[in-house]
Amino acid sequence: MEQTSKPEKVYLSGRMKHLSRKVYMKRFAEAEEQLLKYGYKVMNPTRFIFCRFPWLFALLGYEICLCIDLFMLTKCDAIAMIGEDWMNSRGALTERAFAKYANKKIIYLSQESASYAE
Repeated sequence: MEQTSKPEKVYLSGRMKHLSRKVYMKRFAEAEEQLLKYGYKVMNPTRFIFCRFPWLFALLGYEICLCIDLFMLTKCDAIAMIGEDWMNSRGALTERAFAKYANKKIIYLSQESASYAE
């Protein structure tokens, strides 16, 4: 039986806007921990400098930060969509559309487990 290998590096994507910084940082950290347990390398955008310093995000603006996110996504094999509310995030929807266009694996993360859906 042939084994298919998991993607080596996964980019995290999910809703941030309209959530407190504390809430989205916790959600992304939990998702990162979950994927690390499965043996993935994880690219967590909440660790990017403009996420760590909100004043820098305000200075650069949404569009520039999203372009940086998409560039970082190109360095990954897959994208992991966090939770159920990513569909309410313009950035997460853009990242997922870009990942589909680039033929990257898409992983949907619930609170319990990671699973492949596409």
